[in-house]
Amino acid sequence: MNLEEIRAEVEIKLFDPASYGPDQINDYINGCLEYTAGVVSLPSLKRIGTVSTVLDQAYVNISSSLSFSGHLKKVLISDSQDPVIYPDLERLLEDYTLDQVGSVEAVALEGNVLWYARIPEEAETLVLLYYASPSRLVKNGDVPIDIPAHCHRKLLVHGTLW
Repeated sequence: MNLEEIRAEVEIKLFDPASYGPDQINDYINGCLEYTAGVVSLPSLKRIGTVSTVLDQAYVNISSSLSFSGHLKKVLISDSQDPVIYPDLERLLEDYTLDQVGSVEAVALEGNVLWYARIPEEAETLVLLYYASPSRLVKNGDVPIDIPAHCHRKLLVHGTLW
């Protein structure tokens, strides 16, 4: 199904279709697409990317260079042991202070900010295995290619109505 077909089915099932314009329905469809991608680890959205640590700083914003969805699977460092991934900054701070110098030993993701314990003296490249955000459906002919076609109606039409 393409965006126009999804929107048409949504409009048919709405109790009051006159209350919603096409742009608003498109926003709901795209919101549903983003929600689905956030709940289900869609294989087509799995990516490998890199970020560099920042000198004299214990964090880096990873959304500025990557289409990052917020779902981080793994962090790799080429020259050393892979860092431990903590579930949040608070737990990272239980074991580390953020002013220690050295090679990155641990990381914690908070939104789009990747915090790291030990600040490298020279910038280090961190390799990330993560999930990207799905492409927004903008044109009527756009098809949500990251979701299998047989799931479009159930996930996007019914999800948008939800």
